[in-house]
Amino acid sequence: MNKKLLSMILAGGIAAGMITGCGDFSDAPDTSGGGKTADGKTEVIFYHWTPVPEMELMEKTFNETHDDIHLTYKPIPDSPDAMIKMNTMLMANEPMDVTSQWSTDHLQLRVENNLLEGLDQYFEKNDLDYEEVFGAAASEITTVNGDHYSMPYANKMFAVMYNKSIFDEAGVDYPQEGWTWDEFDEIAKKVSSGEGVNRVYGTCFMPKEAWYYRAGLKLGLNAMYKEDGSASNFDDPAFLESLQWLYDLQEAGAQKPFNEFAEASLDAQANRIALFYQGGYAMDIVATYPVSNWGSLPDNAHDFEVGVVTLPVEKKGDPLQTIYEFSDLSMVANSKNKDAAFEFMKWYCIERPDVCVAEKYMQPTASYFPTEEIEKTCIDKIYSCDGVSTEEMLHAYTSPESEIARVPGLKFTTIATAQSEIVGEMDKQIEQVFFNEKTPEEAINDLKANADELIAKAK
Repeated sequence: MNKKLLSMILAGGIAAGMITGCGDFSDAPDTSGGGKTADGKTEVIFYHWTPVPEMELMEKTFNETHDDIHLTYKPIPDSPDAMIKMNTMLMANEPMDVTSQWSTDHLQLRVENNLLEGLDQYFEKNDLDYEEVFGAAASEITTVNGDHYSMPYANKMFAVMYNKSIFDEAGVDYPQEGWTWDEFDEIAKKVSSGEGVNRVYGTCFMPKEAWYYRAGLKLGLNAMYKEDGSASNFDDPAFLESLQWLYDLQEAGAQKPFNEFAEASLDAQANRIALFYQGGYAMDIVATYPVSNWGSLPDNAHDFEVGVVTLPVEKKGDPLQTIYEFSDLSMVANSKNKDAAFEFMKWYCIERPDVCVAEKYMQPTASYFPTEEIEKTCIDKIYSCDGVSTEEMLHAYTSPESEIARVPGLKFTTIATAQSEIVGEMDKQIEQVFFNEKTPEEAINDLKANADELIAKAK
């Protein structure tokens, strides 16, 4: 067993007895012990972090449309130790055919420990080309040792949503496609107003996430690593420039101060988005669901229109970009019914985005819709919301004429050495900056030194 995987499990305090508690299949159909239900159907057991009520339509639809396969859905609580718990279950050969992934770090660890099944042979059997279906970026990220080990189903691509009323009151024009980060900063300062608890800010980014946006967009895949993976890349000037950018926004009064986050629990994205709909700040960088889903919740009722525009670029005329992340599924290596498991994964990730992806208000990863009816259902669900232009949303998030380049998020890498530990160190250093305990330069220098040490220890 890979020592890192074992150490992660032990560090999480997962006792052996916890494994038994994970495998409660009391509500599953009776099985004959060979991956079959009592009525002879092939059983596929699927683990995901989504609560049961949000997966009921998916499970019901699959079972109604497949005479020879029965899907049993099992939720694993979305908690800080969820990844460790899932790794424990996989190592214990808990009955399971398909599981969700959390990060490329864990994907690679599971492959190294022979816990996942390579998918290329199943794509060949089904006459499917992975890159044609999911795109080059996803193909590269999910490839380990020459084989694909996960299948993406939902994209998170990012755009800027903004409160049109705040712009109108400040007399500021709405941002247009092709705007620059300098223009973003200027606008954020202009639309900020008021004092104390009533101050309206230009932005309310989570610093531990947003500080590297510009660096990631500049540097692309594996931004945090040197090309050969031997050391971290935090000495690249783009990281200090990106951190200084967000810190300067806070110091200018255009970004909500990090020391005000705790009182309103703004470290949680749902609470920051709630503040946006309360009129507490003007702009945010988000995926689709904070606009079309969270913007429709009764608790987020609002009386202003929301605009959506593509991310800024460094200088006028630069190609458009978006931060690209995705959610994915993997086949478990000890699955008793691998062909049936792949059939379910294909259905979930490619054939029925209306049921499996649109219900989460996320964008399907597959490059095509199986039918016009499914396409219409997805567009109506994902990109339509009162007070928001569907045309604006489609253009900002998907428009082919915009040719928006997909740049993988910082944690979506093909190099994953000590990734979780580096992200933890990153969070610690960045927090000190936004609490004014370190300068951006001091934090980047310390991050570089400590990340290099973590990589050396992991090798």
